[in-house]
Amino acid sequence: MTDGKRNNCLLAGAGFTKNFGGFLASEFHSHIFNNRRIQSSLRLRDEVQADTDFESLYQRVLDGDYTSDEKESMHEAVARTYEMLDSAIRRIGFGSDTKNPVGRRYSKLLDVFLGQKDQTGYMFTLNQDLFLERCYWDHGGPVPLLPGLAPRELWFSTRFTESLAKTERVVVPSERELEELKASFPSAGRSYYVKLHGSCNWVGPNRDDRMVIGGQKTERIGQIPMLHWYFEIFQRVLSQPNSHLLLIGYGFGDKHVNEIMANCVSQSGLSLYILGPSSYDRVRANLDRCTNGKILSSGLRGYFPYPLAEVFPPVDNAPPTHQWLAIMDTAFDFEIDERYR
Repeated sequence: MTDGKRNNCLLAGAGFTKNFGGFLASEFHSHIFNNRRIQSSLRLRDEVQADTDFESLYQRVLDGDYTSDEKESMHEAVARTYEMLDSAIRRIGFGSDTKNPVGRRYSKLLDVFLGQKDQTGYMFTLNQDLFLERCYWDHGGPVPLLPGLAPRELWFSTRFTESLAKTERVVVPSERELEELKASFPSAGRSYYVKLHGSCNWVGPNRDDRMVIGGQKTERIGQIPMLHWYFEIFQRVLSQPNSHLLLIGYGFGDKHVNEIMANCVSQSGLSLYILGPSSYDRVRANLDRCTNGKILSSGLRGYFPYPLAEVFPPVDNAPPTHQWLAIMDTAFDFEIDERYR
């Protein structure tokens, strides 16, 4: 970045999709624990009770000294939970006559992070769901790209409606294939959607049925070339001068994510902004108990204690809310022009 331009980036956690009927990590864990096949296995039941990090647990069981039936049961429980989540997402509507409390104008927020001319845009997420791929309201311009993956015609389209069970599985590139792809990345003016913990519709280069999802353990992510590269992108982007990162639905529970952000705060002056319904006391409590919390607190430049439903209510042709005006003014130093109304 040059000429003092701001590098505006987004990091979405589970609380982001929760606005649209998604699951928080605790809800996801409960669905796995309640699964009949988990409950029928004493060993798996004990494992799930002892470890709430379902991503790491999933990988540990499938890689570990477990029976084929135990591995199949764990895979089925996690896959079934993602199908339940995806079903909820596919039922989302954005009209004033729907039950969804967030209006379709939420996409104006995403517009802030789209690439423009010679500036590349980045949206990062820790979620493995397909919310954005299914419910992105574009305005006729180029849609985001997933680094390393060929674009699909229906991605980032409200026409992407097939169930997760029927949705084509995407094979992630091998380490050798990634090296070739890196040479042409990034493209100026393009927008990228980077799924740091993988996706529920991805499978590995060997095309088995295992989902590519990365847990909170750095060593696990390091074993998946695609996710390892994604974290390199995350660190490189946040290290750019004058970077501003908006966090939505992230509770500072991932040590490896906190470490990267903290390094960028202390070494590159990264500015952090938080959007969510929590009070400032709750935000500070989360920071106080998390890894590198003091450094992250020093990088906090704004917090907005609003649910998305207050920022973008489902009211057609309504003027921008005062919450949206505050976010644009404080976090991005933007005036509300036609693009963001």
